[in-house]
Amino acid sequence: LAGGREVGLLRALEVSGFTDKAVESVDPGTPLAEVRRKLAAAPWSLLAVVDDDERLVGLISFPDLAELAFDSSSDEIMVAQDTMHKAGYLLTARDDLQTAVQAFGASGEVHLPVVFDREEQRFLGFVHEHEVMVAYHRTLQQARREERGEV
Repeated sequence: LAGGREVGLLRALEVSGFTDKAVESVDPGTPLAEVRRKLAAAPWSLLAVVDDDERLVGLISFPDLAELAFDSSSDEIMVAQDTMHKAGYLLTARDDLQTAVQAFGASGEVHLPVVFDREEQRFLGFVHEHEVMVAYHRTLQQARREERGEV
């Protein structure tokens, strides 16, 4: 999407309206056994690691666990912070969907974390590429109906 009306439509919508807040999170000190249980039950097999101040510290997915996914020998000594990775890309609640589309393209991810702002990084949830594209498609269809006088 290089420009024109499509970009204007995406810029008119904020990420906050598409943030999925029904997500699983763990504290950095959560034992590995609990991380494994929560990750297995988490939608999209993705956990947010969130500190006591609700700040996003990192993310955990199955690849982060690697051989630990099925090996319980480290359960007593490892915690969430030992297995997490930092979010390469994140969005703020005030970012527009144009920014989200660009972040999805650059990251190759299909779920990106959303924080209140970049300084504080208070975790709000995830935004999903599919939801962003569906919203864009619906908005574009509505605009075209209005152009044709169908609304």
